[in-house]
Amino acid sequence: MDVDASLLNDLVAAYNEEQEQRRKAGLPPKDLAFMPPLHDEALEATPEWITRWEARSRGRQAIRLAGDLLVLYVAGDVLGRLSSVQGVPEAIVAVVFLALITVAGAGPEWLHELPIVKDFVRWSHQLRLFYYHNKPANPFSLLIRPVIGMISAPFRTRARAEVRMYAELGAVFTAIFLLLDIVQDILVPAVSPTASFQVSSVLGGWVKQGIVTFFAIYAFAAPIGAVLTLYLLTRPTHTVPRILAAWTLVAILLGVIR
Repeated sequence: MDVDASLLNDLVAAYNEEQEQRRKAGLPPKDLAFMPPLHDEALEATPEWITRWEARSRGRQAIRLAGDLLVLYVAGDVLGRLSSVQGVPEAIVAVVFLALITVAGAGPEWLHELPIVKDFVRWSHQLRLFYYHNKPANPFSLLIRPVIGMISAPFRTRARAEVRMYAELGAVFTAIFLLLDIVQDILVPAVSPTASFQVSSVLGGWVKQGIVTFFAIYAFAAPIGAVLTLYLLTRPTHTVPRILAAWTLVAILLGVIR
């Protein structure tokens, strides 16, 4: 067992070192290695899809904006309703956090040094990097993107990378909230004489809650994250993305109170 633990530590250290070397060399993360390197000259060359986007008429851009507004409203409203019915407000917290961290932009430098937060900032930058080189789908496709992505992930590298990023978000938040539930379910019976702790029933509840929370976060984070990142990449300021994020929060609230 000691040998296995030592080997695992060596593998993790080697992986982290390689990732750091790739970052210093201007390369994308290892999991996104299919994308172009991040040298200054590569970033200055605007991707073809953004060039085509900027060349669109105002009418076509307005139609796309209307479609994206609909995507955000539907996703937010359904998320709010689902969270109320299924009792998974954790999914709302995760998606709201995604919206805030996405539209925050680069943010102040001190934000990058905060524990946990800096990891989410790095994740947000990876998401922006992915869509910088891979145009988000059209509005209708975005609504079913989570399902299509999971189906095509085994066969397409880019779909696999996109699914992995949103699955990471879902897994992290699910683990955090599941840990809080476990602590609560263990501590309450310990301090309350009327409460009881039954392993079988509680364990089943943990598993069900974890599965529902994970898939809810994954399903709704994907279209919302794609739309917000799209407008971060195609607008000169963060005004429109922040308005869209606020629109998403309103849609979630309306879904909750209905």
